[in-house]
Amino acid sequence: MRTPLPHQQEAIDRLVQMGGRGLLCDEMGLGKSSVALWVMRQLKASPIVVVCPLSVTHKWCDEVLVTLGRDAANLSAKSGKAAELAMKHGCVAHTAYVVHYERLLSLPEERIVQMVGPESGLIIDEAHYAKTRTSLRSRAVRALAQRCKHVLCLTGTLVRNDVRDVWHPTELAVPGHLGTYAMFEARYCDFRQFKLPSMRRPVKQFTSSKNEAQLASKLNEVMVRRKKVDVVNLPPKQRVVVPLDLDKESARAYREMEHRAMV
Repeated sequence: MRTPLPHQQEAIDRLVQMGGRGLLCDEMGLGKSSVALWVMRQLKASPIVVVCPLSVTHKWCDEVLVTLGRDAANLSAKSGKAAELAMKHGCVAHTAYVVHYERLLSLPEERIVQMVGPESGLIIDEAHYAKTRTSLRSRAVRALAQRCKHVLCLTGTLVRNDVRDVWHPTELAVPGHLGTYAMFEARYCDFRQFKLPSMRRPVKQFTSSKNEAQLASKLNEVMVRRKKVDVVNLPPKQRVVVPLDLDKESARAYREMEHRAMV
C-alpha cells in the first residue's frame, strides 16, 4: 500500500480536522484520489462510496486497492451486479463501492439504503458534474450525501462557468456553509432581470460576481487548494496507463478514428 507524501499528509490533516467534510481542489497531479481515501480510512468511514464519471470507475477501483488494500465493488460492472444482488439478499456488504453518476440515477432507493450507513464516507469525484443544483444528477448525489457522515468533493476546477458553480458542491460537503442558494445568489452574484413577453416570470442574466474576497475567505474555511508550483516535494513524474470504459457513442467514434489512422 502507498504512504502519503508530505504535501498529501498536510491535506489529510486539514480534512480530518474538518471532520471529513470539505472540498479538495488541488491541481491535477497532486494525488487527490489517494488523499480522499486516506482521510476516509483515518476517520474509519465504512463503507466508502465513490461517485465518479464512467470513464474512471476502474481507475477508482484500482486506487482503492493500492491505497487501502481493499477490493471495491464497481456497481457499473458485472461485479457490481453481483454486489447489488448480495445486498438485496442481505449478504455481507462491501467496504467500498464505486458508481458512476448515471448509474447512481438508476439505483433503487432500497439499494442505497442497504449500501450506506451512519458511518459512511462519500467521495464525489469531479464534483463539478453536480454543480447544477436542480439537475437530476445533482439531486441523486445530494440524496446520497445526506445519508453519509463524511463527504468530500474533489475537483480541480470548482468554477467552470461562473460563480454559481460554487454553491452546490459546497452545499454537498458542508450543508449551510454558504447559506441558502437565494442568500448566496444575492450576496455573490451580479445579474440583471428582464421580462420576455412569452414568460410570466422575469429572466435573470448573470453578468459577474461580487464580494469575491468574502467568498474566497468562506471557501478557504472548507477547502484545500494547492498548485503544483507551490508544492516543492513532488516526486519525479510518473506515466501510468489507465484503461477507460467508453460509452457506445464514444467507442464507435474511437474505432472510426483508429480505422482512419490505419488506412
